[in-house]
Amino acid sequence: MCEGMLIFASLASSVLFALCFSAWNYSREVSPVFYLGLLLLTVFGFVFNYLRSSKSDNRITNLRKPANTMKIVAIILFAVLSSVAVLTKIELFWILTFATGIIMLVSIDTIYNNTDKRYLIRYHNAQVFLTGLMLASFMISEPLPFVFISILKTLYLLGFKVFRRHNLYEKLFSIVYILFLGIVSYGLFNSFSDVHFVVVLTILLIFELGMRIIFYFDLSAGKSVFELSEESELTRNEKAS
Repeated sequence: MCEGMLIFASLASSVLFALCFSAWNYSREVSPVFYLGLLLLTVFGFVFNYLRSSKSDNRITNLRKPANTMKIVAIILFAVLSSVAVLTKIELFWILTFATGIIMLVSIDTIYNNTDKRYLIRYHNAQVFLTGLMLASFMISEPLPFVFISILKTLYLLGFKVFRRHNLYEKLFSIVYILFLGIVSYGLFNSFSDVHFVVVLTILLIFELGMRIIFYFDLSAGKSVFELSEESELTRNEKAS
């Protein structure tokens, strides 16, 4: 349950950042009710994980380290500033929201990068920083940054999922996602209608949700290897003594 809430909250943080950036640029109208509702659910997901992990020694969800504290602070600041910005539309609060939003996304990724040093995790295509920037560029209909981020995601998927992984479903999912990113990149150079925009955004979020789930599977696999290596080390120490 905790990882399920983390999957939702981490992806939602990217969506919230993109919504704020879009509203700031007057590209898309953001409903305050919808935004505040999603924001409350996201904050609840992170706080729930914080309270749970404070009683646990789980190396993935433990929030006692400074990086985790920074994440919680950044999320709270982003929640407060973005709420004020959405309700008042004052320029200063949009600027502060953008700055704290970047810090929030980076701090979320930093926790996992500190936990698992593998390239598979450190350069994962489901990192919320990349996802947040990609969604923001899509919502303001800017093709060039979207294409650039799509290329980064594609290189990762080809290097770590398509050509390396033996899981057929991950390969197929990754290939379809790469093709979809290509279609969206082309479409951004030819303006989407409002209907097409909603449909494409929905599919894009479904793909990103799938990638975020795969990210936690990759992280859990690393945790299992870590625990097995710890057990092996303990066994060797016992035999030596």
